[in-house]
Amino acid sequence: MLTPLVAVLAGVLVWEAAGRVFAFRPDILPTPSRIALEALSESDKLIPHGLITAVELLGGLLFSLACSILIAATTLVPAVSRWLVPALSAARRAPLIVAAPLAFIWLGFGSRSIIVLAGLLSVPALTLGFISGLSSVSEDVLNLARMASAGPLTTILKIRVPAGLPAAFAAMKSAIPMLLGVVAVGEFLDGEKGLGYVMLAATAKLETSLVFAALILTLLMGLLIYAGIAFVELAFLHRRRV
Repeated sequence: MLTPLVAVLAGVLVWEAAGRVFAFRPDILPTPSRIALEALSESDKLIPHGLITAVELLGGLLFSLACSILIAATTLVPAVSRWLVPALSAARRAPLIVAAPLAFIWLGFGSRSIIVLAGLLSVPALTLGFISGLSSVSEDVLNLARMASAGPLTTILKIRVPAGLPAAFAAMKSAIPMLLGVVAVGEFLDGEKGLGYVMLAATAKLETSLVFAALILTLLMGLLIYAGIAFVELAFLHRRRV
């Protein structure tokens, strides 16, 4: 658990030392200390825009979860699964982010469009993870459930869902980079609020330290969401063992 943190701290120290020794230009590659000072001095700008980005990230994740759960449930019908799974696999590999401008044309600019866009573009990968979890139960276990006169709903809730939780949580964690990327692109296009907007505006003014500060804050949000999902996963797994 400490190894990644130690590696990050070591990298930051090397970056800081190299920046001071080789006198990197601040407008090209500022040192971590300069970025930290910039973040403090621009906190009145970063905090409100950061809250907007956090809401968009969480909203996109929740929207994606709701859609993915509903879609994954329909694949329990074999006829649906045969055509839906290949379609989701193709959509997962397609560069759907290029359709982002259409979302703003259809839904208008603002956080609502970004949340919907981030949620929808995360659906294919998330749904495939859920489907993988639901279908991970062996036929022997399902046959045993039928012999015990377990109905379809009982089989899903008591057998398929618990067995599929590890795959579901793994899918949620793997969806975070997609959410971060889509929200950032959405804020670039929206051009009014969010950390993506801060980065875009700072780039136009060559305020590289502010760009790094906004970028690091965005990545930290992603890590916090990842940690939150991992915490819930541990709680569920611990409850199952008890």
